[in-house]
Amino acid sequence: MRRTLDLGAGAPLPDDVVDLYRAVMRIPFAAHSAAEALRWAVRSRPRMDGRRFGAALRRPLEVPALQVQGGLDGFLRPERADVDELVPGAGHFLPEEAPDRVNEILLDWLARVA
Repeated sequence: MRRTLDLGAGAPLPDDVVDLYRAVMRIPFAAHSAAEALRWAVRSRPRMDGRRFGAALRRPLEVPALQVQGGLDGFLRPERADVDELVPGAGHFLPEEAPDRVNEILLDWLARVA
């Protein structure tokens, strides 16, 4: 679990955070469910339902949306995403790595769209 988390994090997460992820992933079917959306997208790409899903993703959203990403994300490269807010020094696990900054970003954005 630590190796996987370290791949995405900007810096190693504290032991208590890793322990919590480890405990959650031991819940029956939690690990399977956590990865199912990714598996479905890869497995279904050539099928009709996968093509419909891909087409839906290309349509513009008609509701407010905010993309926040860590500048050191080891899983998703910021330059390949439509990022609204980049959090330098943080990786993939923004709530754990930069909770105060994430709260500031969300509160500011919610005040503008509410």
